[in-house]
Amino acid sequence: MGNLKQVTDYDLQILNYRNAYIKSISRNDFELAIHFIELINASLTPSFKLEDLPSFEIDQKKFNYSSKIQRSARQHCFKFMKMVEEALSLERASMYERFKNMD
Repeated sequence: MGNLKQVTDYDLQILNYRNAYIKSISRNDFELAIHFIELINASLTPSFKLEDLPSFEIDQKKFNYSSKIQRSARQHCFKFMKMVEEALSLERASMYERFKNMD
C-alpha cells in the first residue's frame, strides 16, 4: 500500500508541473515554461534525471535581447521537454515493472 501512495504522490507532483507547463506555453510564456521543465526533471529519481539538461541562458546585454528571448525560450522548450518526457516515461515503465513483479 505504501508503494501505491508513493506513486500517487509522484503522479500528482508531476501532473501539477506538467499542467503549469502547458498553461505557460498556451500564454506564450516560454521563459516560465522552462522553469517547469526543470522542476519535472528535478522530480525524477537520480537514475532517470537528465543531469546534463542545459540551463536556458541568453545574453541580456545584446541589443536584440527582448526580441529573441521568447523565440529562443520556445526552441528550448520544444527540444528539452521532449527529452524530459522521455525520461519520465522510462521511469514510469521501470516503476510499473517493479510493482508488477511484487505480486
